[in-house]
Amino acid sequence: MTQLELNFDQARINARNGASVALLNADHRSPHWSDRAFEFVRRYAEINRGREFQCENIRVWAYGNGLDRPEKERAFGGVISRAIHAGIIRKLGIRATSGVTAHNANANYYEAA
Repeated sequence: MTQLELNFDQARINARNGASVALLNADHRSPHWSDRAFEFVRRYAEINRGREFQCENIRVWAYGNGLDRPEKERAFGGVISRAIHAGIIRKLGIRATSGVTAHNANANYYEAA
């Protein structure tokens, strides 16, 4: 029996690369999708200042308010990173998601800065 290799640094790199590819694909399919998505994150943060939320909350709100859905939900990863670097939101920690398709996986949660 072979032992599973755990490489957390490589896993982080793979996650960033996957989010980047998904974001580029979203912009290719719908020009400037990432800029529009960023504006939805900014508005969501304004409306929800002081409340904790996860990316899935922003996505549901954004789609309900007119943002087109990207082929891969992972495209929001780059948008969320951009919002963190812009000081719009800040990461608070990790907890289980409530989204049915996420199967209660752990994900980051945030607060509007």
